[in-house]
Parts: sequence; structure tokens; C-alpha cells
Amino acid sequence: MKVVAYVAISAAAMLSFLASAQDAGEFSLPPEIQAKVVAHAKTERPLQPLGSYAIVLEIDHKANFNKVYVDARRNLVRLENGLIGIVGSSAFRNGKSQGSGRELSLCGFIALLTESGSTSDTSTSTAIPIGKQFVQFGMKSAVDFSRRFRLVSFDASVPSVCNPVPGSEFTYKAETEYTIKTVGQFLGPRTSSGRRTDAGTCRVSNEVEPAAKINPALQGEALTVTCETETGAGRKDSTKRVFVRDAGLYLTTDQMEGGMQHTSYQYSDVSYLKPD
Repeated sequence: MKVVAYVAISAAAMLSFLASAQDAGEFSLPPEIQAKVVAHAKTERPLQPLGSYAIVLEIDHKANFNKVYVDARRNLVRLENGLIGIVGSSAFRNGKSQGSGRELSLCGFIALLTESGSTSDTSTSTAIPIGKQFVQFGMKSAVDFSRRFRLVSFDASVPSVCNPVPGSEFTYKAETEYTIKTVGQFLGPRTSSGRRTDAGTCRVSNEVEPAAKINPALQGEALTVTCETETGAGRKDSTKRVFVRDAGLYLTTDQMEGGMQHTSYQYSDVSYLKPD
């Protein structure tokens, strides 16, 4: 397994990211969206913010012969306005891909700004006939991806998606603007951009459970929130999250994308921010 260096995060680093985003102009939250999401982030509940967590992702795609596993880590900081800054990195255990990125999040429920990059190994090997023998012929190549996502519209049927109520149901609609750049030895530079709209219905469990069911280090109570989401392309996704009340944070535990890919999340390590 190729080890990726994890990036430490601080409030100053995240504020620097947000400042550079504002300077970029086109990569900043529209003022009306910023006001909406900050209103959702407000809470009267005393919080115990998480500082970091590690995840093992098990990905089962119908086009693959075997499941693949990804090791990832996320470092978090809660900003004064209640939004959460995240810096993370990940690596496939088969060594085929690795990446890192940073994100501004609304309580782990939805990404507001995302900037990430990754490198994928597309090397192939095949046997070609030479005379009466077959000789292995390998072609080594790597593809680099860079991605930017920005929330441009958000509405929900509840005052705060960051304060789910046991036994309740809520809906939301989000529009995201994206730019994806691809560079490869045989692909050349390519850029695709557009917008995606997600419309979801979320159901909150009736009963609270110990947050420790996700990881023994988690404190307090948790609620399971399951969302069925339809994208603008007509694809239907299903996402199960656990909302850790004391941390004011959603942690994704299970995801089904369009009936083609299932991903499960195992939280192998969790730590809280240490008080100053």
C-alpha cells in the first residue's frame, strides 16, 4: 500500500483557503447562499468538535471483478460561523490512485466549496505474439485530475439540516457548479464544466443511539439519517449518514450510487479537538 502524507489543518490554513477562494471571484459562495448555509449551521447546543477521523472505504462497483479498498483521513476545524473546514487525503490500497483536497462543509451534510486533485495509474500489460512466442508488453501511463465544486443554490424544508429531529422527514434541493480538468500522456488536457442539481428526501430515525456504535471514541448520542436523492441526470442515489449530536456533524456510513456502485464506510480512528 502506498502511504500518503496526511495534511494537518488549522483555522488559519482554512481561512487562507477561503480568502484565496474569495480572491478568485468565480470560486466563492454567492452572498445569498452563504447567508442561507450559515443560518443552518447555527446551534444552541454545546459542541465537542471532532479534530480528525480515519476511514476505510469498501467500494463495490458492478463493472469491477473485486471490491476495492481506500484508506482516507480527514482533519477538521469548526469556523466561527459554524461551517466546517476539512483537509484530507486518500489512497487506494492497490496503489492505482491517490489524492488530496480541501473542503468547506455544512455540518458534513453538503459540500459548499471543494478543491481536490488526484493521480490515477492507468498502466496496462498484455501478451503480444512475436514469432511463435507471446511476450508481455506493458504500457505505463498516469492520469491527473483536478476538481472544483461550488454550491450555487440551496433550499431545505427545515430551518436547519444541522439539527435533525427524531422521527422527522425533510427535503432539500442543491445546485452545484463544477469544473474537472484531466491531463494524461495519451489524453491531452481536457476540461469539462457544468451544473448538477440534486433533490433529496431525508428520513431521521425515531430513536437515538450511542454514537460509539460508529467508533468507540465517539461520545454522546447519534441519529441515523437516510436520504434518497435524484440528480438532474435522472440517477437515483441513496446515502445513509449518522448525525453525531455532540459534535454537530454528519458521518456518512453507506452510499449507493445509481444502482451501480455501493460504498461502505468504516471509521477506524476518531479524535476530538483539544481545548486551547
